[in-house]
Amino acid sequence: MTFLFVWSLLTTPTDKILCTLWVNKVPTLAIWYQACPFLAKADKVTAYDMRDYFIVQFLDIKTGIVVCAQPAQDLPAITCHPTPLYDYKILLVWHNSQSPVCGFKIIHEGEPNRDEILAACGMDILRQYITGQLVLKPFGTYQPPQPAGTIIYPPALTDAQLGNIQTSESYQVLAANLNWYGIADPVNLWQNQWDEAILKAGEQTNVPPRLIKALIGQESQFWPLWSGENEVGLIQLTDYGADTVMRWSAGLFTIYCPRAILPSRCDLGYALLYPSEQQAVRDVFRSSLVLTGTPRQAANQVLGEIPIYAVIIEVYYSASAEAVAPLPPSWDYAIAAYHSGMECIRSGSICPEGQNYVDEVMR
Repeated sequence: MTFLFVWSLLTTPTDKILCTLWVNKVPTLAIWYQACPFLAKADKVTAYDMRDYFIVQFLDIKTGIVVCAQPAQDLPAITCHPTPLYDYKILLVWHNSQSPVCGFKIIHEGEPNRDEILAACGMDILRQYITGQLVLKPFGTYQPPQPAGTIIYPPALTDAQLGNIQTSESYQVLAANLNWYGIADPVNLWQNQWDEAILKAGEQTNVPPRLIKALIGQESQFWPLWSGENEVGLIQLTDYGADTVMRWSAGLFTIYCPRAILPSRCDLGYALLYPSEQQAVRDVFRSSLVLTGTPRQAANQVLGEIPIYAVIIEVYYSASAEAVAPLPPSWDYAIAAYHSGMECIRSGSICPEGQNYVDEVMR
């Protein structure tokens, strides 16, 4: 059995400012969520990440000096007590943040040589690595996918599953943004405006429409201009997620591959493309899911994306079925893998982080 060794070049650690606030009194969580939308998601499903990496700094606007800092987990309480608050700019900072610049695989143990980095990442990135601007880091091993066997698709939906999916959830981020843009929503029309499209997409893919809608609610609270960290669309698809989709959905790969690389290369299939080509396909695919314009314009764009969301969820059902075999597949496995990766479910048990996410989505 062949294993590849996975490496990545990362930017050097730095304190990255995520968002800022100017206040004259202790901000509530609603104010924090409005200023830093991604914080609401961190509170819901990845609080340990915030506790480990996010800090709040208080910058004296007269001297430009950070006078004190506190863990972001203490929010909305302010524990370092700068007085008065209007003399300070509040910064939410990602401590020792690093971003991936290039990822690649090699076929031997030990660090990659410069020729391998050059072949995978190009001369500019190699030069940055040589001059100390980038950090080389191992990410474990990778087993190339085996030839596909029988793909297990979701079971047919029942009439009950295709019934009314109207919701009236109280979404703080959605409410704050609608209020900011002056959009009245007294009877929760906003979160139900795509129900017909969700029902149709669910029927075409056998993905329960309520699950599609619940995942959207969990990931973006139905706000189309949500700005997640390197995540796109109402279901906040990551680059890792796009890789899974391209490996398992021949249909989506066929659509997006020729837009990214030479069409003749697409005949090889996603798994046999060079890493740089795979990245190009993923980038084009994820770019197509970015919502832009005014809130109303972005909301109109969602209609074209909902069928893709359904296919993505269907893909995770099929991929998770292989990961947990011979155990029977389930939507819990699929949703846990979507959030936490296939390793979360490969033992047949869902990892704690994945189970917490499933509980949030399925509640």
